[in-house]
Amino acid sequence: YVSNSSLTETVWLIGFVRVPKTATFTFILDTNGAAALFLSTNDDPTNKVLIASATNNHSPDILLNNNTNYYIFCVGSRSNGYLRLGIQARMHETTLTATTSSLVFNEIQRIAIA
Repeated sequence: YVSNSSLTETVWLIGFVRVPKTATFTFILDTNGAAALFLSTNDDPTNKVLIASATNNHSPDILLNNNTNYYIFCVGSRSNGYLRLGIQARMHETTLTATTSSLVFNEIQRIAIA
């Protein structure tokens, strides 16, 4: 989210993350204001915990299981407007198979957070 307003504003990003395969992920909070990012251990919002903030924008490594919905909640605010608020996710595991010829196959997954 990028604001084009110079007014004070607060924005919430609320939804679910569903990953295509079980893997370890890191979440990165991208903001120019005060913000906090929460992730639940499942689809229940009451189980959410703080995983990143404006002062510590990288989450710890988090194992997520495929075919599971995880509730995600992010709130950001900026008193002089022009708020930027975004969430990035990085999957750490990839399938890597090397042969004697040094040719490799590397599988990269892309996930969308909506």
